[in-house]
Amino acid sequence: MNPRILIVGAGIVGLALKHALTRTGIDADIVERSPAPRTGGTGLYLPGDVVRALNDLGLGTALEKEAAPVLRREIRDAGGTLLTASDLWGTDGDCRAVRSNALHEILLDAVGDGDRKSDSDSDSDSDSDSDSDSDNDNDNDNDNDNDNDNDNDHHDLIVGTDGIDSAARPASIKPRFLGQVSWRFVVRSDAVPAGTWTTRLGSRGRSFQTLPLGDGDVHCVAVIGSRAPEEPPGDWRFLFGGFGEVAGELLDAADDPHFAPLHEIPGGGAAGPGRVLIGDAAHAGPHSAALEDALALASRLARDGDVPAALRAFRERRATRVRRVSKHRYQMTQATPPGGWMANR
Repeated sequence: MNPRILIVGAGIVGLALKHALTRTGIDADIVERSPAPRTGGTGLYLPGDVVRALNDLGLGTALEKEAAPVLRREIRDAGGTLLTASDLWGTDGDCRAVRSNALHEILLDAVGDGDRKSDSDSDSDSDSDSDSDSDNDNDNDNDNDNDNDNDNDHHDLIVGTDGIDSAARPASIKPRFLGQVSWRFVVRSDAVPAGTWTTRLGSRGRSFQTLPLGDGDVHCVAVIGSRAPEEPPGDWRFLFGGFGEVAGELLDAADDPHFAPLHEIPGGGAAGPGRVLIGDAAHAGPHSAALEDALALASRLARDGDVPAALRAFRERRATRVRRVSKHRYQMTQATPPGGWMANR
C-alpha cells in the first residue's frame, strides 16, 4: 500500500516532489497558501545532476527551451582581476540557468493545476507559502508549535517545502541570522558574457554575483555583511560602489530588487515523527540542493515503501551534505565578518 503523503508548499521544490512521486505511482496531496501561481521571480543555477534528474522526470524538452547553458564559473576581486575559474560543462555535466518563475511554470504544467489545493479548500490547517527564489525570505506566520498535527491522522508523512518560516516546522526552532543581507534582481544587459557565472568579492563582507539567464537577462545578487536582518536606510545600491562599470550599470537598472536577510536552521530543521522538511524549511541553501533533496526523497519512498525506513535513509544521506554546506557558510562569514553598513551603529 502506498504511503499517504501531504506536501506543504506548491513552489518549485514542492511541485518537483509531487511530480516525482506521481511518476513512481504515489499520489501525494499538495497544499499552498497562495491562491494563484506567482508571476515574478529571479534566477536559479541548476547543476548537471539536477538537470539530469529533471530530464529523467520528462521535463528536459521544456527546460531546454527556457534555460541557458552555464559553461564557466569565475571568482574575481572587486576590480575585476580573475582569482579563480573552472569549466562547468565538462566537469559537472549540462549545467543551466533559468528564471525561477519559468521553472515553476514547467513544474505546474507537469503536475496539473487541478492537483494543487489552496489552504481554503483543504482540510489542512497548514499555512504555507511556496519556496522563494532567494535564500530564505518566506513571510509565513508560524505561531503554533504543531499547527497541522491533525494532518498526521490522515497522512503517513507530511513534507514541509514552504520556506524559511515553514508551518510544518515546530515554532520552537527559530531561523538563525547569518550576519548578511542580500538583494536579488533580474535586468537586461549585453555586457555580461553569456554562459559565465561570476562572483566579485569586495571589502566589508560584500559580493556581487551575475548569472546570465539567456536572451539578454541577467540574474544579479548583491550581498553585504550586517549586524541585523533589516534593510538599510536610503539607496542600498550606494553600498556596492567600487565593483566596476558593468556592476554599476546593472545596479542602476535594479528597479524592484528582492531584499532578504540570510539565515540558517539550527539542527537541520528537525520536524518530529512523520514529518520531513526540505529546502529553506530545513536548512539554508540553494534551490538546486533542495531540488536534489526532493528527488532523492521521492526515490527513497518509492524504493522502500515504509515511511520510517525511507526517512532514516534520506536523513542520513542529507546530513553529510548539510554539514558540508554549513561549514562552508561559516567559513565564508568568518572570512568576511559583518562590517558593512551597520559597522558604526
